[in-house]
Amino acid sequence: MRPARPGLRDRWEAACTGQTEIECFNAWANELVETGYLHNHARMWFASIWIFTLRLPWELGADFFLRHLLDGDPASNTLGWRWVAGIQTPGKTYLARTSNISKYTEGRYAPKWLCCIN
Repeated sequence: MRPARPGLRDRWEAACTGQTEIECFNAWANELVETGYLHNHARMWFASIWIFTLRLPWELGADFFLRHLLDGDPASNTLGWRWVAGIQTPGKTYLARTSNISKYTEGRYAPKWLCCIN
């Protein structure tokens, strides 16, 4: 049994309802819930922020995607989340970068919280 993580439920609820302190993440969470879709880049950034910034278990993120994505496939969804987390490739995680998010959202989002891994 995994030990309880302080604040896990609060962070999970905030992530699922688009109420974190991260504007782009919130927009993507809301878009996913409202439309059942997210662009592939946004899916990777979302997963990276979920795992490495919000410190939420990848399994909960994979479940959130599978419950909301219209094109969700259990196998590719699970493998995608495991790839971002670096489970399939130890030592090689996918970290969302401010410069990448800013570039591909045409400056709409430039999250400050990612400056240290830019």
